[in-house]
Amino acid sequence: ASSTAVLSLEERVTNLRVYLNLLLKLCEDWRAGFNGLSGRMDKLIFNIFLEITDKCTDAIASYIDHLPPKVLFEVNDNFVNVLHSISTVWSIFREEKLYGLANHIKGTVRLCIDKIPQLLRRVESLVGEVIINEPASNHSITLLEQCFLQIKIGVVSEDTGDKAHNQKPNPDSEKLSTGASFQPVKETCQERAFEMEDEKMPATMLNISPESVEWVYTCVFTAFQKMWGDYYKHISRGKFKRNAITSSRKASGALLLRKWQELSSTLAAMCKVFGEIDPSSTTSMLFAEQFSYQGKLALCKCLESITMTLISSIKNLNQYFQDDRKQRRQHQTAVFDKVKLREPLICILGWLSSVRANEAKHDIITGPIQWYRNEKERLNVMLARSEDYPVFYRLPKLMYRLEVLEAELRKLILILNDSRVPAWKEKMSLLDEMTTFLTDGDDEITSLSELLQEHLRVLNSRKKEMKIDGIESTVLGGGVGDDAESDLEGDTARKRPKQQFGPRRKRRMSLRSRNDTIDNWLTMDDDNFAATPGERYNDIDAFVDLEDFLVDG
Repeated sequence: ASSTAVLSLEERVTNLRVYLNLLLKLCEDWRAGFNGLSGRMDKLIFNIFLEITDKCTDAIASYIDHLPPKVLFEVNDNFVNVLHSISTVWSIFREEKLYGLANHIKGTVRLCIDKIPQLLRRVESLVGEVIINEPASNHSITLLEQCFLQIKIGVVSEDTGDKAHNQKPNPDSEKLSTGASFQPVKETCQERAFEMEDEKMPATMLNISPESVEWVYTCVFTAFQKMWGDYYKHISRGKFKRNAITSSRKASGALLLRKWQELSSTLAAMCKVFGEIDPSSTTSMLFAEQFSYQGKLALCKCLESITMTLISSIKNLNQYFQDDRKQRRQHQTAVFDKVKLREPLICILGWLSSVRANEAKHDIITGPIQWYRNEKERLNVMLARSEDYPVFYRLPKLMYRLEVLEAELRKLILILNDSRVPAWKEKMSLLDEMTTFLTDGDDEITSLSELLQEHLRVLNSRKKEMKIDGIESTVLGGGVGDDAESDLEGDTARKRPKQQFGPRRKRRMSLRSRNDTIDNWLTMDDDNFAATPGERYNDIDAFVDLEDFLVDG
């Protein structure tokens, strides 16, 4: 991959075509091995296929990064092999038993929901339009729902004490060795829509068991985190440019429509994480509470990535409306604004449309609050037993980010309804035009302002049912009802809840490093993550002597 830059353009194009064809052939041979072809399939051969397919995917990603978008558009027909490769790897996980081996299950899941689909997202982002008309199936959502089902089966089995529902370990798995052969599975496991004999409860997929469910949902959360993280990197950098390849407005709109629909379905699936396992039970046990420590950590990281992306997107819109700088030509300004607002609007519309599609009790804000409450109760039990509960100390950081998100949301609603904003009418017209374009004229999607107000009403209603006035009352203690309402009355900065401690003496803010270049680098995140302008995002860093490591020249 490191030598791709020194190859000629023709050589790189040729090699990319070869690797795209090789990827599909590898996946097809891998799949055929389970049917007794290609020398049959054993543990060693499976590992070889997994490793080579992974390296082939990395090679394709490297060539994509070292080719201009115009050339990628010319070879777009070859990328259909990527779509077929995803389907082939998915069929391996869905239909063939992998004997509960962690590296087999994790590697296969990562390929079909993360690494290979990322190739298509990367190419379409560079080209600026859809290169394959048929969208790749979002298998990650299917896997997450299957994990919920497995967790529910386990909890119900524990509550009823019925051992008949517990899956028995495969006796052949103990005999599996380096040279042992996989026995081909005669019956295929579809999306497993059949029922168990006794309780009439749907069964899970073949490779999702009580032992492997942790590996699967951790991979799903990691895939979601990477997908939202890519949007965050693009938005936070603020370097927006028009794509020179896209000439069709319709083709570009199809890609943007697919993007926000993908984000919307992802968020709708994430909200189910905070659903109750058994709504009829007296105890409110959430699916998130049943995750392992690694699963909860991956969930926190995923939620933080989503929250940071949404905060940056809303801040971009706020800055757009508050910007009163005069541009030289109105046409150039409108074109630049469309390019600058495109990605933030996609993320915001994906979030808002997921609220409508969400059938769960909680959303991306109230769900983590309820999870935090339940984990806090569990912490008290752990402390009583003198046991440590490390995941709890990660949640306040997430709660703080959600607090900032809610504050920015309320601030945006105020700005959209304030006609005193410079060029408010022109900016609102452009925003409504882009909203209609990005949603492809969806009748259910009205204006952005109405969507935001609808979401705020739903959020306030859910928080009222939970008997909380603000996120701070859950995390820090104390009521903040007046502060929450003050945002709607015109306060731009989020007020802090009243503390029981006396006011601290203000100190002169000193540099975290005496070297200006280093200090500027350390404070790059302040504008993106700080709750209020001028506030430091992380003021505990103390790299005062970092310049001692600099070498002259």
